[in-house]
Amino acid sequence: MRKFSFSFLIVCLLAIVLVSGCKKKGEDTGALLQEYLRFDYVLGNVNIKPKGSKWQKLQIGLVLDTACQVKTSSDSSAVVRFRSGDMLRIQENTLLSVRPPEKSSPNSVNMKVVIGEIFMNVRKLAKNRNVQVETPTAVAGVRGTEFHIVVEKTERSIFSVYKGIMDVSAQGKTVTLHTGFATIVEKGKPPMDPFNLPEAPEVETIEMK
Repeated sequence: MRKFSFSFLIVCLLAIVLVSGCKKKGEDTGALLQEYLRFDYVLGNVNIKPKGSKWQKLQIGLVLDTACQVKTSSDSSAVVRFRSGDMLRIQENTLLSVRPPEKSSPNSVNMKVVIGEIFMNVRKLAKNRNVQVETPTAVAGVRGTEFHIVVEKTERSIFSVYKGIMDVSAQGKTVTLHTGFATIVEKGKPPMDPFNLPEAPEVETIEMK
């Protein structure tokens, strides 16, 4: 089982702050979008493949109303804002796909992390809205949460919840993670029983300029 170091936790918390704090000057990151998603922040080499198109370099401010795949290289990252106000930070060396929402629930979020690492800040879920994140080994249902997911090369998935609730399912077993808990899902195995994350240190809020 991976040991969560103090420095690792600080990195996680700082990333969550960046997800909720990244914005363009004069913009309200809490405002709802007409488009399904928009890329508010891009660092380094990040590529995107909109549905029906080819891979292309991702530019800040790109808006989409369709499914897409996103791929980040080393020392690269991106922040996505969904129409619902949910914020997603994609870390380096990550490949994920964002699926289009159902017509009956246009503000829902459904995506798959193939490999890599993400942080997400989900707004309180309204009726007929859901947030689901799939990995090669598990499916997570989110209920108003700040969370972190890592998918390793072995397809082992690590789910950590910093605020809220998440249900993680695999191989016919579901575990519920509350604030301050995590689980690990190995390939072909059910989720491990939830375990405590280290106590979160106080971190000063960072305002992006």
